[in-house]
Amino acid sequence: MHMQTLQFPGLLLVGLVAGTLAAITGRLGPSIWLHIGFNMTTVVALFMEMRS
Repeated sequence: MHMQTLQFPGLLLVGLVAGTLAAITGRLGPSIWLHIGFNMTTVVALFMEMRS
């Protein structure tokens, strides 16, 4: 699932945003929510694909 070449730029960007968010806020919660939201986009896309 992880470390696929085509996905790397997007994953890197989300990781950088999550890290910056944690550094700015001093908390992990916002980064965890960002990660959950990012993963949910994949879950929803797969669900929609299965239904069509």
